[in-house]
Amino acid sequence: MKDTILLIAGAVCGWLLTAVLYPLARPTALISRRLWRIRPVDAHVERDPSIIWAGHPPWVGAHFWFPVLPSEAPPSAAVGWWEWARRHGGVDAGQTTLRVTVQARQDTSLIIEGVRLRVVEASDVPPRGIVAVCPVGGAALNPRRLEINLDWGGVGSTSWIEEDEYLPGPRSFTLSPGEIEQFHIWAKAASGLYKWHLELLMLVDGRRHIQVISDDGKPFVTVGCSGQLTATRSGDSWTTPETDVG
Repeated sequence: MKDTILLIAGAVCGWLLTAVLYPLARPTALISRRLWRIRPVDAHVERDPSIIWAGHPPWVGAHFWFPVLPSEAPPSAAVGWWEWARRHGGVDAGQTTLRVTVQARQDTSLIIEGVRLRVVEASDVPPRGIVAVCPVGGAALNPRRLEINLDWGGVGSTSWIEEDEYLPGPRSFTLSPGEIEQFHIWAKAASGLYKWHLELLMLVDGRRHIQVISDDGKPFVTVGCSGQLTATRSGDSWTTPETDVG
């Protein structure tokens, strides 16, 4: 009889503690995050095309601008050109491709409201150099993505592409605790030079949160192909450079 009473008393105490402490768990987690500056959201930006396009058909070409064409031969596969270009001072030509992965922490509700472009430097006059091109065949790949037109000045123009559907303007996403959202960002430039980064605009538990998307703390650099000399890789050699008239 005594054991039964103790068991019932323990169950009642446990229920009372749960009833009292559970409503305090979420506010306590919020206060703890703010005190210890724990990030409420994890965001990863992937730059390497060999990772972005892993598992896809080899239908993605490569365009990189160089002050001078490197003496070292590029890899045979276009997705391997990014690392080669970085080693030799190359930057994206025509388009910068990113893959963004955002995950809300287990105790966080998250709304992604949009992406804001921040142009650090822009020039209508393209830098003198040469664009190395790796052409490929096959159908175009159309992942879910945000497209940014850098040529539209400091604000740019943005549109969402989802299942080949064009959706002009911003787009919002709601993430439940622990949920993941992944999408591409394609920033395009026809001419000139742009140094830029992005701000991911979010509401985290009803409070404004801005996540900067940059190239390891530095701005992304995109050069337009119009007016540039181009050299196309064919087998083990380059074609004679020609001017891209855009």
